[in-house]
Amino acid sequence: MSPIKVLVVDDSPLTQEVLTVILDSEKGIEVVGTANNGFEAIELVGTENPDFITMDISMPEMDGLEAIKKIMVKSPIPILVISDVTDSKVAFVALTHGALEVLPKSWLQPEKASELVEKVKLLSKVKVIHHVEAKPEKEQDKKATDASQFDYIISIACSTGGPKALSTILSHLPPFFPFPILVSQHIDAEFVDSLVEFLNGVSPLKILRGQGGELPETGHVYISPGNKHMTVDSFGRIKLIEPESGEIHLPSCNRLLASVADAFGDKSVGIILTGMGSDGVEGMQKIRETGGKTIAQNEESSAIFGMPRVAIEKECIDNILPLDDISGFLIQLSNNQAFF
Repeated sequence: MSPIKVLVVDDSPLTQEVLTVILDSEKGIEVVGTANNGFEAIELVGTENPDFITMDISMPEMDGLEAIKKIMVKSPIPILVISDVTDSKVAFVALTHGALEVLPKSWLQPEKASELVEKVKLLSKVKVIHHVEAKPEKEQDKKATDASQFDYIISIACSTGGPKALSTILSHLPPFFPFPILVSQHIDAEFVDSLVEFLNGVSPLKILRGQGGELPETGHVYISPGNKHMTVDSFGRIKLIEPESGEIHLPSCNRLLASVADAFGDKSVGIILTGMGSDGVEGMQKIRETGGKTIAQNEESSAIFGMPRVAIEKECIDNILPLDDISGFLIQLSNNQAFF
């Protein structure tokens, strides 16, 4: 089997060297070139024909965002953004232009090397999905509704490809969407605020980092902090839980979805989106068991059809939908027109 040909794009010689050492140490991966800026990256795409690109954001002459736009128009290739936290808002914007995932440069450490290699192997197999978001007009916040008055509460589980999927769904919901939304997205804690800022830029809803003790409000979206699990208690208030030693997923999708099922029963709507593994499946099963409604993103629109596939195989999904149809389905539900 031919090795995965990787192009490393970063204006830091040290970063180039570290990435080259990490990736070239793997038998099935070969770094075929390094570029200092977007112009060089585009040229090397043409001459080296890489299978995969790691892309920095802040670079001279042409930055990573512009390079991603041009590459995805001419010769789409799976792209992993590896960025400083200071560039992370722009890095999330890059997802709307075709990049698959964003990682902080803190991943360029020996203890993360094996995880980085596995991520490159997995993402290199992904069929690139194009999507450009329009930015809806913001409207003034509607007065919050007490938790006892809304008909449903939405909880979303997502991992690899999740930020772009979330931007697609949340950008097409109306500003006065009558249900609260809770999201568990696998993400490094240092990028959570940038994800919130990015989603606020594409959605008319109010996007917030979840805070302990808050009562979810309609028209608001609460994102799990990356260093704690977000759940809700029996009164429906947000509760943040410290992770236990050895837990793999942080934040845990299962914990969020299961807690929503416990607190809200048949008023729960669970959505499981793109991502590797099976986190969230147990929570979706619980929502189904308590009479709630469950939705899975379909294979064709998923960057990684892992979590949704397992949920579907466990027969705990009511509706399997393309990503572009999920927001419309939720709007129909809010108008009491959705059929399960």
